[in-house]
Parts: sequence; C-alpha cells; structure tokens
Amino acid sequence: MIVRGELAPGEKLNERVLAARLGISRTPLREAIRSLASEGLAELHPHRGACVAAIDAARVREVFVVLAALESLAGELACRQATALQRAELRAAHYAMLLHHARGELPQYFEYNQRVHALLIESSGNAALVQAWRSLNAQVQRIRFMANLSQRRWDQAIAEHEALLSAFEAGEGPRLAALLREHLEHTGARVLDSVLAAASGERKGTAALVPTRSPAHPDACGAARARAPLQASRPPDGGAPVSPDSTAEIRA
Repeated sequence: MIVRGELAPGEKLNERVLAARLGISRTPLREAIRSLASEGLAELHPHRGACVAAIDAARVREVFVVLAALESLAGELACRQATALQRAELRAAHYAMLLHHARGELPQYFEYNQRVHALLIESSGNAALVQAWRSLNAQVQRIRFMANLSQRRWDQAIAEHEALLSAFEAGEGPRLAALLREHLEHTGARVLDSVLAAASGERKGTAALVPTRSPAHPDACGAARARAPLQASRPPDGGAPVSPDSTAEIRA
C-alpha cells in the first residue's frame, strides 16, 4: 500500500479501516505499524496515532550513498559466493525484467528490477549486509516506484543491468562492484530529482510526491489527498480474509 502509493506520505494510518481491510484485529495491526516505523516507512505520534512517513530529500540522498556502498560490496562478494541456483534465479529475473521493459510494463518491470537487486544482495552470503540493505531499501523503494522514469533513463537502466549481469556471470567482482556503485548513483540522482521536483510542486500548489497539508489537520498525520480515502473492503460473503503478513501488506 505504501510502496504502490495507495497510502500517501503524511497520510494517517486509520487502524479501523486497515484492520477491516486486512481482516485482522488491531493488536497485530499495531505491531505491523511499529515494524514499519522501525523501517522508516511510518511515523508514530503520541496522542495522534501513526502516519506514512514523509519523504525527506536529505534522507533520500544519505540512504542512496549507503545503498551504493552496500550493493557494491555485495556484488564483489556475490561473484565469489553465489551458488548455481542463485545465479540461475538472478539470470531468470533479469530476463523477465527485460521482457517487461520491451512491453512497456513499468510496474512489472519495477517488480523484477527489485528482485534482481535483492537476489544479488542475498547471493553475497552475508546476513548482516542483507539485513542492512533490506532496511534501507524499504525506505526508498516507494519513492523509486513513484518517481518519474523517462524512456531514455529506462533504456539507460536496462543497458546498465545488461553490463551488471555480464560482470556477474564472468565473476569479475571489482568490475561488478564499480558498475553497481555507478548504477545506484544514477538511480539516486533520478529519485532525488523527483523528490525535489515534488517539493517544488507542493510549494506551487500542484500535485506532488510530497502531499500538501490539510488546513484542518496541520500535524504530520493530517496530509490532504487528491484521491478518495482508503475504504475498508470485505468479500461478498461478509467474511474477512486473514493476511499472513500484515506488515508486508501495508508496506507493499
């Protein structure tokens, strides 16, 4: 919900609505929200509840600097540590990503793009690195999904990924590390441009990634939204399916 933009930055996380939609009680929902807050995706405000974390340009810049370092290290380790199965999975995800690029299917492309990066990180064989990457990547994943991607930049990203796969399959750790750092720097610059443009749009009163504040709710959890608020939904039989992973449902 957060990554896909169903829940906008600054939007209040309504426990009643979310619990009904996910088919869970408020206790596990609150645990899920606390987990999201630890990932930097939600903000907790005493006496006001929780809301989707705002997007901060300085924070985005800092996170991408660290992600570039982590992925660069992971690439070098993966060239030495990856199993045959991990190599095959990464190759399959890469070609699925190419297919969706060729079809112009951006959401599906983004899904497999993220899978390629995740598989590469996991192939490093370093649990501490994997944990650190997941936590930081979660903070900027929604912005990467929401940011504008021109056809030129999309084609450039594909060319960069082709070079990444080539270096990985050749076992050229130092080259893969350098390519990953450059790739993340390019991605970070594009995302930061979108964040800054959104902030500028907000000041001008236009639609943006960063929502305008509602006069009736000036606090951090009172962001106004252009589209209709999230509504609770139930299946036709009146039941409510139980989500096996509430945190993942809200994060997605």
